[in-house]
Amino acid sequence: MNETTYFFIALCAAALLWNLASGIRIVRELEKTSAAKSMFVMRYMPWRYLHEYRNVTTSKSGSTGALYYHYTFSIVALLLAALVLVVLLAL
Repeated sequence: MNETTYFFIALCAAALLWNLASGIRIVRELEKTSAAKSMFVMRYMPWRYLHEYRNVTTSKSGSTGALYYHYTFSIVALLLAALVLVVLLAL
């Protein structure tokens, strides 16, 4: 394996941590507003309440909260880095 492969492994790890941190912060924000229905589901599957977070932040401030975009972009970054990593490992 070369340096490029290690770079994309690190990028996948960073995107995964970014996604986990964003998910935790979304759950905390929804707990504050008591918009949560099931704490177990929210803690272990935050993507199911992503649209609810967007609706709550839009109704409060008029715009979508930044964590919505952090969570979405981190998933996209993780998928793209993983795709490139698979291609590099296949070569």
